[in-house]
Amino acid sequence: MLEDEQKKLNIINPIFVIIFLAISYYISPMLCILMSLLLFSRKKESRILSLFAGFSLALPALYYVPLVTDDASRIFFVMQGMSRIPIDGLISWLRLWAGDYLNYPIFTGLMYIISQRYQNDLLPFIVAGISYSLVIYVVSKFSRIFKIPQLIKYLALFSSVLWISFLELISGMRFTLACCVAILILLNIFIFNDFKTIKNYLSLLWFLIPLAIHPGVSLILAPIFVILIARQKNVVLKSSILFIVIVGVMLLLSGYGSKFTYVEMLKNRLSIYQTTSFGYVSSLQKLIHFFVAIVTALLGTIQLHGASKNDPTNKTIFKNLFYMNFGYLLYFSVSILSLNFGMRLVAVIPIIFILSIAADTSEYLDNREVLFNCIMLILLIIAGFIYNVSFFHINFSDIKWFFPFYNV
Repeated sequence: MLEDEQKKLNIINPIFVIIFLAISYYISPMLCILMSLLLFSRKKESRILSLFAGFSLALPALYYVPLVTDDASRIFFVMQGMSRIPIDGLISWLRLWAGDYLNYPIFTGLMYIISQRYQNDLLPFIVAGISYSLVIYVVSKFSRIFKIPQLIKYLALFSSVLWISFLELISGMRFTLACCVAILILLNIFIFNDFKTIKNYLSLLWFLIPLAIHPGVSLILAPIFVILIARQKNVVLKSSILFIVIVGVMLLLSGYGSKFTYVEMLKNRLSIYQTTSFGYVSSLQKLIHFFVAIVTALLGTIQLHGASKNDPTNKTIFKNLFYMNFGYLLYFSVSILSLNFGMRLVAVIPIIFILSIAADTSEYLDNREVLFNCIMLILLIIAGFIYNVSFFHINFSDIKWFFPFYNV
């Protein structure tokens, strides 16, 4: 009897949360953010809460007018052409006028759906909403699994959200969205779940989703193989993974690999990232952001090295997180040789380093560095505000802060 009543309460509770957040969102997304922050203190993560909070933060994207030089300008131009094309002629039209968009099937599909019924500016709103929702959900779930104190949980949330440049998110929306999806899958496979059986290896296929949003995300997934090799105690399995990696790299660099359209596209993407055509990625703002990412990764890795040895619960989550940090720290360090490529890594991936600093305050650990890490996260929040100063270039006078969806 008590179990039945508890089940009813568990069902009713999310319904009230949805109604409460939906009303506050309809009144004002800013009000919804405040309500979401209050509910964020709950121990169990919430997909609904993350969605409402994420799409509340995304409101200014509805009023985004891209510059001619922005990637979003071409996306909107392609969407304008798509709006007149029937579904059965879409692939043929793309081959003629926008062949590279065939490499982004999921994102191109979203573009087509929106172009048929809605205005183009709905696309950056949806992309920003999903991206922020994924980040908020990851921080919430990470905090529960690692038993992170409430204060650190909030600091990790603010620093993670502010790490992403809002204007960069809605301008280079494909790559940033793909990175946010990849980070959720990465943590879900290696941290949130026990990755041991063959069935778990099949879960790596989830990475096809971010690859179908933007294939360039494959360039930031390379350390996954470092993590897989580091975790393996079986020499045969470790050698097999290393063999696959070597064959994959040879295929990517060889002339034979160029016979495959997808491989050739990846080679072109890598060469583009290595050129100086993307001058903005080497700006002082980006260089400082990259330097902060390296420092955060170094501190997180050092702390996790001790935590993985002194974890009294004998859990493997600290060790797995250490491998992940170490792999990406090496990757970031090597990428300094090609700064333009390295700048691409700082879009979303350093959120893993931020969470690693938060993990050192876990209740699982006897020796917790709460004060030091609290100061570190506050400094990261300040750095995030400075990094997002370009956000104020948006024309706020056009934004409807109250009842924005009334008569829509």
